[in-house]
Amino acid sequence: MARRLDDLTHVEAGGGGPNLMAMLSGNGPSKLSSGTSKGGKHLGPKRPLGHIDESDAQFNDAERKLAELLKSEGKHVKAVPRQENVRTPDALVDGVPTEFKTLTKPNPKTLKYALDSAKGQSGNALIDARGIGMTQENVQKGLELFLKYNPNRMQSIRIVGDDFEIIWP
Repeated sequence: MARRLDDLTHVEAGGGGPNLMAMLSGNGPSKLSSGTSKGGKHLGPKRPLGHIDESDAQFNDAERKLAELLKSEGKHVKAVPRQENVRTPDALVDGVPTEFKTLTKPNPKTLKYALDSAKGQSGNALIDARGIGMTQENVQKGLELFLKYNPNRMQSIRIVGDDFEIIWP
């Protein structure tokens, strides 16, 4: 049975450990800088220290944009090597396998197809819907369409738009 998506923009706390979507959205645990200089003067608010690791594989340009977003949120993003005839996630985000997808058309079916593809590579997806004119309404429609036919296939989905973000569940 598919869930109705009335409020998709919140992060629910999970029991027994850090919530994956809190981690992917920048609200989870991360390393922080001290916020002080060598002389002990306060330099402002503490900032997350993220990192991108491409030692085993390289991100393409679209994947790198998402990796940079996560890095700016204090996440550690490691590119996962591709294996012939094996569907693998694009990255490990703080150790969590995550598939990156970038939309090219601003309609609900484009999102549904991206999620259909992502579900075979990882249970966690980060979708870039920026720069194509995708509305939050169309994202919600596409997500509802995907979940209608795949209610239990994904653990987490984060969709980043130009002026919105949707996190499921």
